[in-house]
Amino acid sequence: METSVEVWNALAALLKYGPLPVVWSQGNGRGGFDAFDTVIQLWGNEIRQRSYCQEKPAAATRRAQPAEFRFGDAFPHDSAPFAHWAYLEFLLDLVECQHRDLKQETRLADQNVGGQMLQTDLMDESDRLAEYLLAGDQVEVLLQAAEEIAAGIENGGLGTDLSSFWRLDASIGGIGGYCLPLRPFGNPYPGGIARGLFRPIQYAAALIEYHNSELMARSTVQFSGMHLEAVTKYWISRTISSLDPNHYGKPTLGSNIHILKNGPDATNEIFKPLDTILALYNFAKHEIPQDRERMFTIGDALMVYVSSRILSTRILRPYYDEILHGIPECAMKFPGLNMPETAAPGH
Repeated sequence: METSVEVWNALAALLKYGPLPVVWSQGNGRGGFDAFDTVIQLWGNEIRQRSYCQEKPAAATRRAQPAEFRFGDAFPHDSAPFAHWAYLEFLLDLVECQHRDLKQETRLADQNVGGQMLQTDLMDESDRLAEYLLAGDQVEVLLQAAEEIAAGIENGGLGTDLSSFWRLDASIGGIGGYCLPLRPFGNPYPGGIARGLFRPIQYAAALIEYHNSELMARSTVQFSGMHLEAVTKYWISRTISSLDPNHYGKPTLGSNIHILKNGPDATNEIFKPLDTILALYNFAKHEIPQDRERMFTIGDALMVYVSSRILSTRILRPYYDEILHGIPECAMKFPGLNMPETAAPGH
């Protein structure tokens, strides 16, 4: 029997700098498909995965909530010589497929001086996010952090100081990387709505802090988009009637924004930056369009992270007390938490 040693080693090499997200779907036995977001990470001598259903089952009484945890697995390195894990091969195929273009393009670019990802200039969409959401001094802090990270990568990760960036993150308010364990193994919310809302932004923050992966920029954009996907679905659940079929719709970021634009907050100015992040999120998730001249830079990654934090804090502001009430000992789990004042969603 062919064992999973080579597959385990190949996947572990891709995960050694941080967790990676993949998306996939399968038939659900009812003539339809269930879609999943799966987060894969290296945990000591194990590869672990957790999969969250992003599609409602046919029976309304058994519908899946956004980011509902469905199943998890652990694949110990010590067992790989004696096992054949077809699912592990499947996960490796997903990672290699969904991250293939970034790896190839980044490696080619990194043969040039500085490297593509190490540049700090911004895409047009990132520039628009800055115009919509950030003040000039905030943009300056963000770009200085991008330069710090680029220098740190070139110097083997030595001497990187991101304290100014995390102070910027703290000034936004709400739950973010500044008050979360930046080692993603630390999980302050083992279940409940908070996990679905904030676990992706914790992964994004960890990638920023440790920034020693060629996948850092794109994966940061992906996790930031997953965060807003969960947040906008939560917004729908609180503003759209349970009698409306959209209340139970497929929770992709694009469909969520479409539903909200036709809801009671249709005139909210928040949709301009949401649409802009949607374009970048789709770019990160799918095949790279041939007309793109370059990939994400560190500056793009930080801009999407900060923008997603600003937008999610605005959306969740009226609901934060309720969310935190469901997290035991939340004050201890989120040291230095800066709580935003209550206001209508998006304002």
